[in-house]
Amino acid sequence: MAVEASLEGRRIVCLQTRVERKLKEIDSKLHKMGAEASLVSVQDGHIHLKAHVDGRSCGSTARSVQAALEEAVYEAAPDLSSLKVEGLEEPSASGFVALDKLTAPPAPLHQRLTVSEGMD
Repeated sequence: MAVEASLEGRRIVCLQTRVERKLKEIDSKLHKMGAEASLVSVQDGHIHLKAHVDGRSCGSTARSVQAALEEAVYEAAPDLSSLKVEGLEEPSASGFVALDKLTAPPAPLHQRLTVSEGMD
């Protein structure tokens, strides 16, 4: 795979190389945010990145890292077809509720009031 080619004296750098260089360029910025990112794949103009944010950082950090990555990659590769950043999904809100608990019919009223019985 040719990384660079020449067209009338201009250097043309392949998409993967431009993205890799840009990720190296913003590595210290990401590190300051407690994050890191790597290139997973480039295929037919579709770029797939994997990012990780330190667990001690606040929820807005993932959004900041996402924005920094998007800005950097679109700047380096405006000719890309799509950009996917994996690993920055925010955890679900506290408290897990199983699906069957949400779809089950409510208990009869007399079963729900048993807590107050015997509290005399």
